[in-house]
Amino acid sequence: MALPTMRCSTGRSGPNTPAHMEAEFAASHHLGLGVSFAPLKAKADVMTHDRALGAEYGWEPTADDLICRATMMVGDADEEAQEGVHHYWSARAAGGTPQYHHRHPGSA
Repeated sequence: MALPTMRCSTGRSGPNTPAHMEAEFAASHHLGLGVSFAPLKAKADVMTHDRALGAEYGWEPTADDLICRATMMVGDADEEAQEGVHHYWSARAAGGTPQYHHRHPGSA
């Protein structure tokens, strides 16, 4: 099974930045895009930008060329989920691996 050639984006781009030059190179070579670990609005903006660059090079990326990975944190309440998100990113920023305490549904 042949897998498509993809590139990953940080979601940070602008004129004359490495991310923009990477996006232009990818569009000119019809390379797909994978985005992750960014707010949905930022992912949408990156994908819109990539589609526009693709059009400049005579290429229209399909849904198979654009992959969006998402993460989620689930809690009994929004506040609990937000605490989990904060814990995760704090541990990652400190260079550690986040530890979780899993509860099964119905357990106290």
